[in-house]
Amino acid sequence: MSDSVRFYQRSGFELQRGGAHASFSTFRVGEQHINLRLVNRETPTQNESLVIFFVDDVDAKYQSFLDAGLMPDFEPRDAPWGERYFHICDPYGNTLSFARPIAS
Repeated sequence: MSDSVRFYQRSGFELQRGGAHASFSTFRVGEQHINLRLVNRETPTQNESLVIFFVDDVDAKYQSFLDAGLMPDFEPRDAPWGERYFHICDPYGNTLSFARPIAS
C-alpha cells in the first residue's frame, strides 16, 4: 500500500482516508474517488478493484439494474461515512459502486 499511496499522492490525487499502512485507502480525483484495497497476491480475491460513480438518484439507478435483469450485491443503504450507495460486480469481478452524498 505504501508504494501505491506514494504514487497517487505524487500524481496529484488527494488522500481522503487510509494511508501507507492501511489495508484500504481512498483518493479523491476531482469529483470522483478511487479506492485501493490491499490484496494478497497468493490468494487473490474476486473483487480487487472498486470504482465509484456518483449519481443523482441511487435508488433509481438500482432499479434500472433490476429492470435490466441484473442483480446488485445489495439494496441501496446509508453508510456511516455519509453516502447512500450500492455495489454491483462486472463480469470480471470489478466492483462498481453507485453513490450519492447524504444531505446533512
